[in-house]
This record gives sequence, C-alpha cells and structure tokens, in this order.
Amino acid sequence: MNFQQQAELYLAIGKIDRAISLCEEFLAQHPNSAEACKTLGKALQAAGKLEDARYWYKVAIANKPDFAEAFANLGTLCATLEQWHEAISCYQKAISLQPEFAGFYRNLSRIFSQAGKAQEAADCQYQALMLAPSETAEEYLELGNILLSQNQPEKALICYRRTIDLNSSFCEAYYKLAEAASELQEWDEAIVNYQKAIQLQPDMSELYYKLGNVLQSSGRAVKAVAAYRASIDLNPNSFWCYYNLGSVLMKLERWQEAIVAYRTGAEINPDFSWFFYGIGEACRHLAKWSEAATAYQQAVELDPNYAGSFHNLGDVLFQLEKWSEAQTAYRRAIALDPELFWSHYNLALTLGKQQNWQAAETAYRRAIELNPDFSWTYHNLGEALLKPSSGKQRLPLTGGRSNSIPTLLGPITI
Repeated sequence: MNFQQQAELYLAIGKIDRAISLCEEFLAQHPNSAEACKTLGKALQAAGKLEDARYWYKVAIANKPDFAEAFANLGTLCATLEQWHEAISCYQKAISLQPEFAGFYRNLSRIFSQAGKAQEAADCQYQALMLAPSETAEEYLELGNILLSQNQPEKALICYRRTIDLNSSFCEAYYKLAEAASELQEWDEAIVNYQKAIQLQPDMSELYYKLGNVLQSSGRAVKAVAAYRASIDLNPNSFWCYYNLGSVLMKLERWQEAIVAYRTGAEINPDFSWFFYGIGEACRHLAKWSEAATAYQQAVELDPNYAGSFHNLGDVLFQLEKWSEAQTAYRRAIALDPELFWSHYNLALTLGKQQNWQAAETAYRRAIELNPDFSWTYHNLGEALLKPSSGKQRLPLTGGRSNSIPTLLGPITI
C-alpha cells in the first residue's frame, strides 16, 4: 500500500490525525507533491480546519495547475463557507479540466441550488444525468418538470423519454412529454403521448382537454371536437373546455353547435366575455342580427377594453339599420384602437346612412391614411364629396358602391 492509499484509508476509517501526520511526513520529503497537498487539505477539512485546508488546496493547484480534483475540493470547502461565487468558479474550472466527470456537475448543481440559481442548477443536473444515467425514473421526471418550467422543453423531452424507458407505465411521464412536445409544436408526438396517458388513466378529463388543444392546433378539428366532448363527459364544469369546443366548431362552420357550447360555458362562467363574443360571431354567420347584437353587447359590458367587440357590434347594428347605435359602437372601437381601418371605413358608411356627409368625408380620409390601397374608400369618398352638405363638389370614381360590411377576425383561441 502506497502513501496515498494509506492516507485515504485513514480518512475513510476516521483516523484523521493519523492521515494528517502521514501527509506532513510525506511532504517533508516530497514538498512538490500536489497529490499529498490535496490529501492533506482533505484531512484538515475533515478536522474542521478550513482555512488550513484552503491553503493546502491552493498549494496543490500551484504545483499542478490542471489538478481538477483539487479545484473541486476547494469548491466544496468554499460552499461549506457559503462563499458561492468562489465555489462556483472552482467547480467550473474543474469541469473545464475534466468535462466528462459527472460528479463535478452533480456537486455544482447543488451549489447553484443553494445559491438560488435554479436554472443553472437544473442545467448541471441534466449534464450529470447525461454523463452518468440514473436508474430511477422519478429522478428524470422531476428534472424534466423543472426544465419544462424553465422553458427548456428540448431537455425536458429527453428526461421524460428516459423516465418512460425506465417505467413504461408512468402516466405522468407521457402527459408531461406531450406538454413538452406541444411547446415545440411537435404535434404528432404530443398526440401519441396524450393518447398513451389516456390509456393508462382514462378517467382524467384534463388529458382529453389537452389532447383536444393539440388536435386543434395541428389542424385536426373534427378529432378535437371528439376530445373536448370526452373531457366534458368527465368534467361537465370545465368552462375552458366549452370555450375551446366552441372555437373549433366555429372553424368547422358548425355555427349552431358552437352557440350551444358557448352558452353552456357562459352558464358556468358568466363573467367570461369571450363566450358572448363567440355567440355573437356564430349568430352573425347565421344572419341572426338581433341575437348577435345582444351577445356583442354583453361582451362589451364584460370587457369594455376590446375594440373588436365594439367593431362587430357596430356591424350587426348596421345590418339592423340602427345607424346611431352603430356609429357609437364604431367610435368606441376607434377610441380603443385608432388604427382599425375597417372601423373608420364602416363608420363612414354609417354616417352616410345618416346623411352626415362632412363627418363621413373625415372618416373616409382617415381610412385612406390607414389603408391607401382599398379602392372603394376613394369611390365612396367621391360620392360623399358630391353631396351638397359636404361643402365640396368633386367627380366620383366609376364603379358601384359597396354595401358590405367586413368584420374583424373571429375570437382568439385559448
């Protein structure tokens, strides 16, 4: 047994003083032995003589500048003293010298965690597991959850796959893998893993709901409807599920079914303005102008800060020939979003219906500023300028007048 082995044995069995004496005797004859300096530092650290230990670790490094283990030991000592910056620097140096050693990453992860640096801690733990794979599925799952919460879905995906390799019946791993794949817009993998999670836990409504979201995002609208309905069967009080069901039914142009979904959701959460916006949209497509107006009015009462609801309310009031109310709605939309071209254009049409040609001229000119490429605005402005009350006389452009009222896009998908 050589010196190093004997000293390590003394440390292992708790004979710290014998280890210190042996190191000092050896160093008296071999003062430049970096290994002996490092071992003496370990023994002194075990004896609670931290500053003496620090000194000998630094001597070891001076004798051997590429001594990764000495840097790591010094880093551990600094962490014991809560000297986080120096501890981190020492371990980073050790890793740069020996990048394939998982233990360095594992210890640095703990230091980062103690220093309140959660993302760096997770990154180091990930590197440690990649270098020295664990046999515990839960360890990969826990790390995957941390990485996913830190917006690192690529790394989380790998952890969840490792979890499943170790435990193929781990429902949460499939579910979380699907979430990570969804964030990466890897729709097929997300769908497959939500379906596997459902096979393992078929009574969990949230799985069907999340599957419906992914199916909708990937353009599989009909299948999304089935998934949302399955979720509702298990949890009929999920208003989000009714909202998203209504949204996908709108995409399928199944207007009446969408109205039913939105109204059911509104019974659960009557304060959610988007239900009423959706009802308004569906009724508008069915030319149910009065019902649409009522729905949009409810939407603006719940959320008076969304210009789109006021604009579309103006559109259906226009169809009902309620010119004054339509004008008010368009002006409210413009007050919230002055850049809405269609609100200015439709306001001008409405003012024309009221024979208010001077105000219509102003609205048309503002619409032209916002969208100079829409030819009908020039035509209608020309007609307005021909009216005596406008105070101006100009020749109109050729072509017929458009009476159609374009609307904003449909409701957002959440």
